[in-house]
Amino acid sequence: MPGYNRVIQLVIQGELHGSQTNNVWHFGNSNTALAYDGLVSDVTALIDGALKTATSSEQKYQSIIIRQLAPTLLDAETFILSPEREGTPFAPALPSFNAALTSIKTGLGGRSHRGRIFFPGVIEADVQQSIFTTGGIAKWQSVADYIKAHFMPVGDPPVVPDWQFGILSRKIAGTPPNYVNGFFAATNLVPRIVVASMHSRKKGVGV
Repeated sequence: MPGYNRVIQLVIQGELHGSQTNNVWHFGNSNTALAYDGLVSDVTALIDGALKTATSSEQKYQSIIIRQLAPTLLDAETFILSPEREGTPFAPALPSFNAALTSIKTGLGGRSHRGRIFFPGVIEADVQQSIFTTGGIAKWQSVADYIKAHFMPVGDPPVVPDWQFGILSRKIAGTPPNYVNGFFAATNLVPRIVVASMHSRKKGVGV
């Protein structure tokens, strides 16, 4: 496994039903001088492709915010998406607190070595009785497949990407935080067929 002496936080920021949405991801690499351009380009391509297809037109995508956590904590950099993106045209969304849940696996045991992504903007027609339809879950599998192909090792022998997707365990990072120790690269992503919820996204509650 390569050494990860650099850890960053990436946020896909948007809006749904008048409330701000934030998808928080973490990446690691071994190059402390690598620019963010390629990462921003790949994440933008994900938004323009699989993510827009999987989400409602009521879900807006407005910016990508990146902040280096290690080896030193730096100010965040904001990359505005211009024009603003939105999901599938004319596809109503479920309530703002509903979400598509994808589990992040690292191949290690224990709760601190697992993660989750909650995606807002679930398309109403992709769900029946709180379960994704076959076509609906296939869209979220496409999102997971893109992340695997671009931000996780692929091939035999595996080619390690410049930016490797993973999880950040703040418990393992400790206090004061050692973010390098708390970062673990992902080995698999598993979209969940049951629709999830996030109370913090409920309209009027917050983000």
